[in-house]
Amino acid sequence: MVKSPCINVCRMHAELGVCRGCYRTLEEIGDWSTLPDTEKRRVAQEAEARRAKIGPLEIV
Repeated sequence: MVKSPCINVCRMHAELGVCRGCYRTLEEIGDWSTLPDTEKRRVAQEAEARRAKIGPLEIV
């Protein structure tokens, strides 16, 4: 079982289209519960890569 990258800071960054907490897109968040573990790992890795590229986002 793959743990969700959600950190309970569920606020979208309008310009970037990602959650300010977990860096997933709305589509990735919505699909999470139905994805197989291989896809969950891919999504989590992509979200982490976004976090590294974008850097910290202000929580508003």
